[in-house]
Amino acid sequence: YGSDAEILSRTPLSHPTVRSVIWHWRMEMTERIRSQMREDSGAMLTGMLFGDKSGMSDTGKSLFYRMGIGHLLAVSGLHLEFLALCIAWLLRQLSAGRKLIFLCVTVFGLAFVICAGETVSVWRAFVMTEILYGAALVFRERDTLNSLSIAMLLLGIVNPYVIHSAAFWLSCAGTWGIGVLGPYMTQDMPADKIGRA
Repeated sequence: YGSDAEILSRTPLSHPTVRSVIWHWRMEMTERIRSQMREDSGAMLTGMLFGDKSGMSDTGKSLFYRMGIGHLLAVSGLHLEFLALCIAWLLRQLSAGRKLIFLCVTVFGLAFVICAGETVSVWRAFVMTEILYGAALVFRERDTLNSLSIAMLLLGIVNPYVIHSAAFWLSCAGTWGIGVLGPYMTQDMPADKIGRA
């Protein structure tokens, strides 16, 4: 109990589902990038695009983390949020309704989650994004703390062993710090003015 052996991941390859098709495309793109680039460059690019750092040497990974830029190799929830914002903005420019925006964000978000390797941080961001656009769908305000709590609860229900994952706690704690603690700590600070010395 409590060991890494219980934290399992499933690779959807056997059945011809949408999930397995996207997963096959991810693997094909990863192999194509590695075959057409130098070994270290290709492994670094697949890490940045798909979160697959398996081709990187231990020395290469250590260099990234020692320089303090190891986060570049992680596909985080921020990528998903940026994708959702771009899709929503584009659809609003085309005068799309809230239902279509919610549907497109959901479909592209799920595809992104699969392409990113279905990591904990991306699943957390997906649930929070769904709550954000779902709240707009029913004319409700969303709250970061409530969204994060629901995401943590759902991730725990799907896989109770996720509480042993450092990625789970780092993602949730970082989101809590940025979305909940940050605004609370800065609420009484004076607003910055451009050109202020």
